[in-house]
Amino acid sequence: MRSDVIVAGGSIAGLLCAREVARRGHAVTVLEGGHEVGTPDHCGGLTSIGALDTLGVGERGAYLGNAIERARISSAGGGSFEVPGGGAVEVSRRGLDREAAREAQEAGARIRTSVRVAGMRDGVVRTSAGPVEGCAALVDATGVASLASRGMRSGIVASAQAEVMAPWIERGVVEVMLDAKRYPGFFAWVIPSGGGRGKVGVAGCGIDAPAALRELLGGRGGHSELRRVSAPIWVGGHADTFVDGRTVYAGDAAGQAKPTTGGGILSCGMGGVMAGRAVSAFLESGDAAALDSYRGEWEAMFGAEFRSQLAARALLGGMGNASLDALVAAVTPEVAAAAASGAGFDFHAGAIARALGARGAAGLLRRMPPGDVARLMAAAIGKV
Repeated sequence: MRSDVIVAGGSIAGLLCAREVARRGHAVTVLEGGHEVGTPDHCGGLTSIGALDTLGVGERGAYLGNAIERARISSAGGGSFEVPGGGAVEVSRRGLDREAAREAQEAGARIRTSVRVAGMRDGVVRTSAGPVEGCAALVDATGVASLASRGMRSGIVASAQAEVMAPWIERGVVEVMLDAKRYPGFFAWVIPSGGGRGKVGVAGCGIDAPAALRELLGGRGGHSELRRVSAPIWVGGHADTFVDGRTVYAGDAAGQAKPTTGGGILSCGMGGVMAGRAVSAFLESGDAAALDSYRGEWEAMFGAEFRSQLAARALLGGMGNASLDALVAAVTPEVAAAAASGAGFDFHAGAIARALGARGAAGLLRRMPPGDVARLMAAAIGKV
């Protein structure tokens, strides 16, 4: 088999990259190591209409779920606040990825499953199905495993998620549960899919994610499970480099998942689109410098947002439950409404960031334990 470009990984980033390359008339093959395309292990499928408009993936009826009316953010002490949905929607990740695969295939890309990629050397990509010759570039869109293999492990967080049917899943209501003991550095979530179905998950630094998920589900009452997965997520911000020789990294493999949520339908998907454009420009010009335009384009779109989210992560990571209780209590309806207007589907991050910057922040700090205040200040200084 010969191909101008090999894309390793049938993720949203890999498929949209292949779509872009194929639309420019180049031979591209997607090699997915799993048994099928369209089964991302850890994605909750929460995004926004604006993000879908930007990605421009095919027929929305194939993947668009229910609109999100509001999000409820709670802390371990029982306090909570709600944020309006702000254009957020739930999507079927299987449907979204398969629609992206259809578009890539119709543009001329080939897609193969159960084929793992080992790397590229001298224009030959080594795979579990044999060598692929004549390759000008390899796009690595294999996800968090790629980051780990390159020694980037500090931003990896354990997570587990189940698809469930339960009477306590509220249609159109996302739940975010902050608990520094159970989910340190992250949170638990419920994302409704409609008809009493939804995705329930947990993530946290150093936790036994499957056990934490069992505890959460056990405490919520009666339910039936349809699927359960455990997978690492990346919250460490984007990688320092997106290109290494003729290998280009996209999506989770480039650290393009959002630091506050580990999600990345838009940021990872656009990483794939931009990588595809850069690879195509390289194929057409023969100038390897064309590949370097990719990182600049991505950072222009997402860099400021990611820097703010990394700062928010550092701040929240320094909080214990008493401080999280105080923070949730400090979010007034006005702050929550303002957060929804600018945060898209990143509900908790937007509201908490505004609470930290609100006029009442001094009072909030007075209610926090001294140790948490010290950690917050250290985190803030480290992110200036």
